[in-house]
Amino acid sequence: LTYDSGSESATGVELAIAQESNDGGAEAIVDNVIDGTDKSASGTGIVRSGNKADLTISGGSVANVSAGITSSTTGTTLTITDVTLTALGSGHGVKQTGDDGALVIDAVDVTGDASSTQGVQVTSTSDVDVRNSTIDKADIGVDADDAKTNFNVSNTTITASNSFGVQITDGDGGSDATTFRVNDGSRIDQAGGTAGIDIATLGSTAGTAVAIDAITVENAPIGIRLAAASNGDAVDITNSTIANTTTAGLQFTQTIDIGVTVNFNSFENNEVG
Repeated sequence: LTYDSGSESATGVELAIAQESNDGGAEAIVDNVIDGTDKSASGTGIVRSGNKADLTISGGSVANVSAGITSSTTGTTLTITDVTLTALGSGHGVKQTGDDGALVIDAVDVTGDASSTQGVQVTSTSDVDVRNSTIDKADIGVDADDAKTNFNVSNTTITASNSFGVQITDGDGGSDATTFRVNDGSRIDQAGGTAGIDIATLGSTAGTAVAIDAITVENAPIGIRLAAASNGDAVDITNSTIANTTTAGLQFTQTIDIGVTVNFNSFENNEVG
């Protein structure tokens, strides 16, 4: 199934894509344009529900709605590529809540309301890959919220976040090992906010690994903040630049448990302003 409606105009309504059971096929939304008239309304541009069919959203745009794309489908892959999500309200650019699947965001541009928008928000056990994208004027650019997952952000630029460029929360005590990566030329330019990367809670009983490599964090009060970690967690920061911070390049805000490994080689691999 390919859905290509050309253009939709709505005020606070939802375009719902309900999917049937997956027989090995896939579905697509191609070059669709959704333009609301009031981003303060409660509407979402594309709502993915149902289950068991992979979905690709490619081309087109969503604008002037509270939230861009929401998916609650479980056990499938959602791929979003070459899509522009602009003039969003207090919702999110892309939100994934369905478990045991995959989310791929490639060459997607998200612009929020400079106050409360979540650029990309994941609250599920999905594998996540955000790459080659831009996120501007969100409250949190990428919010990995209790996501027991392999989570990767690469070659992505996050600017002017109200709170955090990236926030990692893995704190509900689950048993799955989790790996978060922010790498490959990603750039976080806060121009204010709280911290470029906030490692808020690491709490998987199997251990959580955070790998930050070859990125730039600048113009934030705190470059990278480690708020809490538990025995078996590891944070590795290499080949990166943290510049123009007003409080700290790297900050520990709580006592870190014995058994937590933090590697920050500032003499050979990293530059701290």
